Amino acid sequence: FLGGENMKIVKLLRETIDKSNKLLLLCIIILPHSILSQIMDDDADLFALKANGPTLMLDSTPYKIVSNSRVNISGLFNLNDQNIIWSSQLGNYDVIVESIPNRTSKKEANISSIEAYQLAYSEETKKIVIVTGNIIVHLKNSSDSMGIEQDYNLKLVNNFPRINRAFFRLNNQDELAQKIQQLTSDIRINDAYFEMIENFQRAQ
Repeated sequence: FLGGENMKIVKLLRETIDKSNKLLLLCIIILPHSILSQIMDDDADLFALKANGPTLMLDSTPYKIVSNSRVNISGLFNLNDQNIIWSSQLGNYDVIVESIPNRTSKKEANISSIEAYQLAYSEETKKIVIVTGNIIVHLKNSSDSMGIEQDYNLKLVNNFPRINRAFFRLNNQDELAQKIQQLTSDIRINDAYFEMIENFQRAQ
């Protein structure tokens, strides 16, 4: 899970990424006036029903992947599409839950890594987070990142040798929880955890 120290590290890593990606990644940084992704009571029953995917842990709180959930940059989804059964804006993102998966139309075509983002919901706190599909790995030796990529059939997204951190993406998102267990048992790794976006910058 992401503790206070790890959140500071994620912030540092994100600030070093190319400026062209900053719009997509701004919400990773915890800001002083962030908006918590609290679910209204009227929507709690829907999320309790739809949150039937793998269980992920964040600060000792269990979250479950929300089936048929999608995330994209604000303004790209056609929010009037009748396939959408729930929608909201979280910072610079539009988040939706669909009746039929991947059937909601978009105002313009786009292909990016954000297409893999999903929602996860905690029935305990009635709160949603965005799961990016990445795993953050704290390596004992940064030179092991290529070996980790090959051994676990991952894709190395970003590597930060100076602080022994690497970001990996899975080929099969259904294996997310399983991969975390495997990685944390590897003697080359200090820790491995999901990349989640918990707090969101207020939309301008």
